[in-house]
Amino acid sequence: MTEFKFINLLEEEWLCELFFNYYDDTGLLVGVSDNLGLITPNLGPGEDFTITGGWGTADGNSWIHDNYRVEVVFMDNVVAMIPFSVGEKHMERLSDYEALLNEDVTEFYGKPHIQNTIKNETPENDAPDSDDTTTKETDNTDEIVDNFNIEIDDRPLEEILSELDKLVGLKEIKQKVREYVDYVSYLQVRQEKGFDEDEEINLHSVFTGNPGTGKTTVVKLLGKIYHAMGLLSKGHVHAVESNDLISGYVRQSGKDTKEAIEKARGGILFIDEAYMLHREGVSNDFGPEAVAALITEMSDGPGDVAIMVAGYPKEMESFINSNPGLKSRFRNHYHFDDYTPDELVAIAHYAADGKGVKLSEGALKKLKMYVTDAFRSRDRTFGNARLVNSMVDEAKMNLGIRLVREYDPDELTKKMLSTIQEEDIEDISESKIKERLKLDIDKPLLDEAMSELNALTGLANIKKEVNELIRLTKYYREMDRDVLKAFSMHSIFLGNPGTGKTTVARIIGKFYKALGLLERGHVIDADGSDLVAGFVGQTSLKTKDLVKRAMGGILFIDEAYAITEGGPNTGGHDFGKKAIAALIKEMEDHRGEFGVIVAGYTDNMKSFIESNPGIKSRFDRTFHFEDFTENELWVIAVNMLAKRGLKADAKAAEHIKKYIAHLYAYRNKFFGNARSIRKLVEKAYRNQELRMADLPKSERTKEVMATLVLADVQEFQPDELKTNRPGLGFKYSS
Repeated sequence: MTEFKFINLLEEEWLCELFFNYYDDTGLLVGVSDNLGLITPNLGPGEDFTITGGWGTADGNSWIHDNYRVEVVFMDNVVAMIPFSVGEKHMERLSDYEALLNEDVTEFYGKPHIQNTIKNETPENDAPDSDDTTTKETDNTDEIVDNFNIEIDDRPLEEILSELDKLVGLKEIKQKVREYVDYVSYLQVRQEKGFDEDEEINLHSVFTGNPGTGKTTVVKLLGKIYHAMGLLSKGHVHAVESNDLISGYVRQSGKDTKEAIEKARGGILFIDEAYMLHREGVSNDFGPEAVAALITEMSDGPGDVAIMVAGYPKEMESFINSNPGLKSRFRNHYHFDDYTPDELVAIAHYAADGKGVKLSEGALKKLKMYVTDAFRSRDRTFGNARLVNSMVDEAKMNLGIRLVREYDPDELTKKMLSTIQEEDIEDISESKIKERLKLDIDKPLLDEAMSELNALTGLANIKKEVNELIRLTKYYREMDRDVLKAFSMHSIFLGNPGTGKTTVARIIGKFYKALGLLERGHVIDADGSDLVAGFVGQTSLKTKDLVKRAMGGILFIDEAYAITEGGPNTGGHDFGKKAIAALIKEMEDHRGEFGVIVAGYTDNMKSFIESNPGIKSRFDRTFHFEDFTENELWVIAVNMLAKRGLKADAKAAEHIKKYIAHLYAYRNKFFGNARSIRKLVEKAYRNQELRMADLPKSERTKEVMATLVLADVQEFQPDELKTNRPGLGFKYSS
């Protein structure tokens, strides 16, 4: 079986004909499959479509053990090719990029001649010279660069270095920049004096540090510094995030990265959160394509560009070590320490001046107290300069509100209008959470939730963990400690279908409400398609809308891994990553206001968790839902029958137990657990009602109507479960 996935760029419905040609390793054509598909766009241009086909007979004699390749032919052109082997062993694909697509195929066969059937409206004397080999792609790139407005700073070097020196803190960064500037100047003088200098001047750099530590500011100054030294022709900075370089399909990420490099040509390409370009163990990841394009530019590119990457220290170390080419080309490393409390106060003064206000002595003292407390309890998400900028913004707003409410306009002086007082300073990191924690514990609701949890069959480990969570929360409340600093309300549920994940999510929502952590405690059920939109720019809005509905309760996302795996209902891998980024931002911006529970198969969820470092750091509790045992499945069946007023007689009970035993013995990762039992009970209940309908009314005694007999469950035959037969066709692991 051959599967060809492509992105449709047309708005109208059209008929697509593909030929799959199968060749052996001698080049002999062994089979052809003609595949016709009607392409009907539902979401507009950019939608994924898949056409499948195959060649061979059911008896398996069409293929012999050998090496083959399959070519995909569209309108007489080979657009894709992939090698494969036929043998006894199941072979993993060597890499995600083993297939040759589009231009790679032309390199394999030689460039085809494609006749231009579109009439050229350009006058003959305006046509380009015949020896002009500039391609359309190059023209597009030039257009992008030409349309990119760049302001060039032509100030002298010392003036720009003086601006660097004026920045608050960053002592080691300033020293290191000056040392490198001096060393580069030394190399330039040697070259001017005729020395044969083999050492290459390398401007590519790595920046590590927490948010708000001045990385972007320093990068902008470095661009101006290197321009003043004659190392860069323009000195501008083109800033992108790693997600801007990663596309949702093969070969596009490399192209996007090359376009970003061209925009930065003459200056600096600054990639924030660059570690997202390498995620170990994640399938369907196109980050390596972007990395390859960066390495190619740094090795053999035309130059006149400095590539600078930034992110958290640990993640950036893994990123640089992931590829020897990166380690050898990024020679300059700058680590940005967190600002000290005194430095943060100095930044606050600078921010206040920029907003036309100043801090009174009392306000300054209170701000420093809050900043010092935040510094002592900081983690890697500590906002640094961003925190104090936000505090000054909030203080100016509080100042304005206070003056308008307390004074007539005629009473206000310039000093009053421009001076932030002590009461205007607010600890924005704590006040809202403390206010929410004043909700009282609802004892009856807590008992009700506990009763529901204990009534569930099995789940001993889940009950234990939830009980520990409740005990800790009550303890922290009694000690007047911040519960949400000890743990978040975001959890990961791992397990097969039908193991009680959705039920437990609803009970946990009830627990959080009873404990005063959530205002409503309701649960919003969602899957990947509820977060992802099919159009650019809509995914973030869709995710925010879903979070808004979940505010004060729990957002439960089942099969969450589908978001990053690019399933059929999730808009593709690229949109999925944007949904995750939007979700993480909402979790950070509304910390303590709602909880998120993501659920799915254990293996798939591991890939989902690793798809973005922000996911792993924000979900601090993982619950493992094991498959129910045979006995637990029988108890679940008994309880479900009891809810319908039924009880199985001895023969029916024996038959159901035998069927459950076989269900359990032949289970796999798709085993339905309680869902399978529910289907059994619903069908048996219907059979029993049909049997009652056929009985004379006089024979429908209370006992007969409440009894399930063998005839009601006879259709469930254990032998039908033995379906481990090998299938036809060829299977590649995803």
